[in-house]
Amino acid sequence: MRRDPPAARSPLDPWLAARLGLAGEGPSPRDVAQHHLAALQAAFALARDKSPFYRDKLASLPNEFPRRLKDMADCPCTLPEELARDHRPFLCVPLGDIEHMVTLATSGTSGPAKRLAFTAADLAATLDFFHHGMTTFTAPGDTVLILLPAPRVAELLSTALARFGARGVAGFPAARAPQDGDRDPVTAFCRDMAQARPRVLVIGPRLLEGFVRDPDACDAARGRLRAVLTSGEPLSPELRQLVQRRWGCPVFDHYGLTESGFGGGVECAAQAGYHLREADLYVEILDPATGAVLPEGHTGEVVLTTLGLRAMPLLRYRTGDAAAMLPGPCPCGSLLRRLGPVTGRYDRQNRIHIPKKGGADAP
Repeated sequence: MRRDPPAARSPLDPWLAARLGLAGEGPSPRDVAQHHLAALQAAFALARDKSPFYRDKLASLPNEFPRRLKDMADCPCTLPEELARDHRPFLCVPLGDIEHMVTLATSGTSGPAKRLAFTAADLAATLDFFHHGMTTFTAPGDTVLILLPAPRVAELLSTALARFGARGVAGFPAARAPQDGDRDPVTAFCRDMAQARPRVLVIGPRLLEGFVRDPDACDAARGRLRAVLTSGEPLSPELRQLVQRRWGCPVFDHYGLTESGFGGGVECAAQAGYHLREADLYVEILDPATGAVLPEGHTGEVVLTTLGLRAMPLLRYRTGDAAAMLPGPCPCGSLLRRLGPVTGRYDRQNRIHIPKKGGADAP
């Protein structure tokens, strides 16, 4: 019986080992746990010292919290509505140290916008993650066409790609509005593909679904792309399969949000869950109703604690995303934790799991 060769190990493993000061292909789970404990203690100390919001929020916790990783269950969560109410009490640096500020609309149609601040060092950590994560499917000399609605993310990606000899090109909608003569985004996509001649495409699933259903867009992409990276919204298995069938290239998915410092985790060649940005994030899965930490394999709410962010660290931030930690090692050989696909969202009021939309069911 013919067996497929094993998938290449995620490049995030050796990157993480280097970040932790270790040699070899990747750290052990114990190495990562030790890093997390020390980094969490530093994050809590910074937040208590510099953030008025966390000084009050964490007042009931003992000093040098957490002493063990399981102590995190005793820490109250940070809610998106608390961040939206006023970002200023979260700040841990003077305004002059802020390099970039992002304003995000809250989920739904009403409510104040959330604001997040980043120092130059915060953005440098994101660049490092983008650099190593993109090498999963990008080679030196490749051109990467970036079709994301956030110009700043496109800029960060392009800078990260240049570090290993690849080139990022921001196309519609990141770089410009449709030009005269563009009937619709498909025309802009075909023009960008012809001009940039990319080997890799970075795109949101919603835009991708429109392209993969259009004959002209399929002609522009088929046989030209080595890989597609999706980001910004959940990727359905149906859409992944449709792209791979019609365009003849693998589709990788990225998980992250602005609150995580833009990057969060990316699939390896095995496409078996997100390899996490463990040096910079501590990820938990909580029961959305009780707040209890759930074991591997159980779907709950993704909760993030940022590690090393200076401007606005977030402690146990409830994302609303529904996912599970995957049990067992990755087929690529990594022994570290992987986050499973986002299967929907939790309604903040009722803690109801809302499945993500399907789609891409065309042959």
